[in-house]
Amino acid sequence: MIKNKRGLFIYREELDIQGVKILGPRVFNDSRGSVTKLFNFSSYSDEGIENKWKEMLITDNIVAGTIRGFHFQKPPFEQAKIMAVSRGEIYLWLLDIRKESNTYGKVVGTRIDAVNKHIVYIPVGVANAYQVILKDTQVLYLLSNEYNETASTGVLWESMKLAPIIGEKIFSEGDLKLPQWAFFKSPF
Repeated sequence: MIKNKRGLFIYREELDIQGVKILGPRVFNDSRGSVTKLFNFSSYSDEGIENKWKEMLITDNIVAGTIRGFHFQKPPFEQAKIMAVSRGEIYLWLLDIRKESNTYGKVVGTRIDAVNKHIVYIPVGVANAYQVILKDTQVLYLLSNEYNETASTGVLWESMKLAPIIGEKIFSEGDLKLPQWAFFKSPF
């Protein structure tokens, strides 16, 4: 258990890709329920995360088994991301696509859910994908750059030879058209 200067986070884990962090926020409980602060500029600065966040979005995933990604945006519209699950559960995979990184091509994964309330920080140059474990799962994103359709791209999830967490796999048509890893040319 850790505590940063301002006391927002009680848990921190650095994954095996440089810059990726899992943060556990403090949960304040009383007889009415609970309050969890997902973002506080100063607390993130204490963690070395200094971004001017420009967009926030929510994905509602109605079907368990849904796989989204691997997604990222190309420069000059690249995005750092903060992700959290407000309802349900996902398994999140992160792929380092920074050519100069000593973990280039490495994939790491972790479960995040509405119970553990973990927040994942994903730096620029790391693509993300996830599989929905529980139906009706809701994922929150805070993004350092606005969505740009021409810059939005990714890597075909199946080309990474990953095993799904649950048997069902449901992809969007767009995600099935993403380039395979073997032919992928990183813009980072």
